[in-house]
Amino acid sequence: MPLAYPLPNDCYPPIGAPFSRGGTVIPLQDHLVHMDLIDSLSHALSIHGVEAVFHLPGSATVPLYASLDEVRPVLMRHPASVGFAAEAYARLRGLGVAIVAQGPGIAGIIPALIHSWKDHVAVVAITARPSYMVGDPGAWQAFPLREVLGPVVKGYYEVGKDKPEALLEAFSLAAVPPSGPVVVNIIEDGMGTGPVVGTRPASQAGLSSVSPAFAERLVEALEDASYPLILAGAGALKDGRDLAEAVQRLQIPIVTTAPARGAVDEMDPLCLGPVGTIGFESANSALSKADLILALGSRLSHNTIKPLVDANADPAIFQVNGDPMDRSHIVSLDRYQTATVSSALQALQAIPGASAIDSRPRWWKPSTARGPPPSPSLRAALEAVDLDSVLVMDAGTAGLAVYRSFCCRKPYHMLYPWGIATMGSSLAQAVGACHASARRAVAVCGDGGLLASLPELSTIAEGCLPVKVVVFNNGGLQFIREISRRVLGKEVDMSFGPEDLASIAQALGTRSERVDGSAALSAYANACLRDSEPFLLEVVEEGRPLDLRGTQWGAKASRENGNICLPDQVDISVGVST
Repeated sequence: MPLAYPLPNDCYPPIGAPFSRGGTVIPLQDHLVHMDLIDSLSHALSIHGVEAVFHLPGSATVPLYASLDEVRPVLMRHPASVGFAAEAYARLRGLGVAIVAQGPGIAGIIPALIHSWKDHVAVVAITARPSYMVGDPGAWQAFPLREVLGPVVKGYYEVGKDKPEALLEAFSLAAVPPSGPVVVNIIEDGMGTGPVVGTRPASQAGLSSVSPAFAERLVEALEDASYPLILAGAGALKDGRDLAEAVQRLQIPIVTTAPARGAVDEMDPLCLGPVGTIGFESANSALSKADLILALGSRLSHNTIKPLVDANADPAIFQVNGDPMDRSHIVSLDRYQTATVSSALQALQAIPGASAIDSRPRWWKPSTARGPPPSPSLRAALEAVDLDSVLVMDAGTAGLAVYRSFCCRKPYHMLYPWGIATMGSSLAQAVGACHASARRAVAVCGDGGLLASLPELSTIAEGCLPVKVVVFNNGGLQFIREISRRVLGKEVDMSFGPEDLASIAQALGTRSERVDGSAALSAYANACLRDSEPFLLEVVEEGRPLDLRGTQWGAKASRENGNICLPDQVDISVGVST
């Protein structure tokens, strides 16, 4: 029988070698995982082009590493980080894989799985559990995994040696649009219950082309519209080139959801930026004024279309969406079709192109001011994000400042955690982005976000990854502190520190520098932000209110206060019941 407890360290052989116990050799195929499952996992990784797997192993998952001969295992320091790294890898490469231990390992990855579920990212999370845990929720490390994860994963599989093909099915289910996380739970004695598919069966996941009737109605509507607008969601990111060509050819302005920034180069005058609660005023104004909206790959969530709701606008909306379960119930749709975005863009080819730049009257405001100018340190950090780099960030004040200051030039240029507003994910996502693209990643976070993922500085240093971490240290949770001041009339203590984060980074093997938030960066710091080695820049700031000029929140405060949203007159009502 397989062991129900970990073997001593000196009993663990090299990966792929047989296990020994008391001088007796235990062949790998008899220990925990059958060879058919290992072969199936290796095949799944190969056909999906997975070159790096993120992991934090346990004793029951060790045999799985025999399938990683052609794959680079990247050891993370926390289960949630395993999931966040796999999620960032999946955004850039199509599918990410996370391997974690049973019990606290799979429990710890749940925040990252929710993150992937909200943003439709293909992540396969693999764990393994001993047979004694099956059917006994009171066993050591056991909990009702299927019941806990069911609502927030696309599929859940329990896999045994009699169902090795279930691994291939799990990978395919995660990858086929609408993408999402899938959990694979391998039973150590190979006697699993077979696949248990979650809320979105693969038979419903295939996408067709838009129907001729839909295309004809869309073409007619766009030709008749006075204020047409394209709204691109994350489902349109993979069609960025065709989307940009359609925008230029038809001279129709485009706005994006938060996850879809970069679908069209934001330097293009026709790209008005992101809409919604943290959207740009130019984009929200155009969305409210449009008489026809072509929504491509967007779920039309409340955060996205809040400007329509606030303005009581009632435009004709054509929605081409990759997920039949995400059809909006908030606004009425003129037409709706579950189809590929590329087929909708092909339908637009039937519309005669614009003969000149000004052939269609400009009814929208160009995207200009996005808020206050960035500080010297923030400006230097953003300038380090060239076209070959990836910008990642946590939610919070620092993340929102970056979100409003950065210009996305192409798809996946920026990874912003809007779907669930994650804290403590940026370092792990930077690791995943580096392994996915072999290029520099710039991670921007606050001191709260960094402290939540501090051990991943070791991952970055040991891998000598080209990750630049820019952490704004204002001594606590500044955004929550502002809410407490407005709601309670006093500041509830949300303070950290004083931590010298730059010194901690050096102790963990990463170069660093500590600077004042209002001061210009040294030549050393500027050089470190642009080279190919790990570096942490700590920007020390006094606690300051969050400036929301140029966003939906800021526009609301401006209307209420009768003036521009200055730093000491910010709207921080989000998340507060009124």
